[in-house]
Amino acid sequence: MTNTGTAHHSDEDMGKKSEILFTEDTTVVHISGNRETSGKILKVSHGIHKCFGYTKSEVLQHNISFLMPGTIGIRHNEFLEKFYKTGRERVFNVERPVFALNKTGHCFYAKVLVK
Repeated sequence: MTNTGTAHHSDEDMGKKSEILFTEDTTVVHISGNRETSGKILKVSHGIHKCFGYTKSEVLQHNISFLMPGTIGIRHNEFLEKFYKTGRERVFNVERPVFALNKTGHCFYAKVLVK
């Protein structure tokens, strides 16, 4: 999952720049980095179905937290809010192991790189 938006760029500009990431063999989730729509899924790669079991139309416009186990999803919105308040970008450009949640409710290990 990748957050290519920041508070300093429009969602549309960042969407254009992320095109290179959307290949057949990757799963990319592009979320809004704007405070008003923070965490909203704007675009996904074709790998979303293979990895999560959802079609593109099932995930678009939802908050990214619904692809996370409950307690992690709840905290994710808090992390985004903290970023807006502090501007600290500790999570950017660092690959991190996370747990994700597929459509059937099973957790799985994933790697996240936030851009």
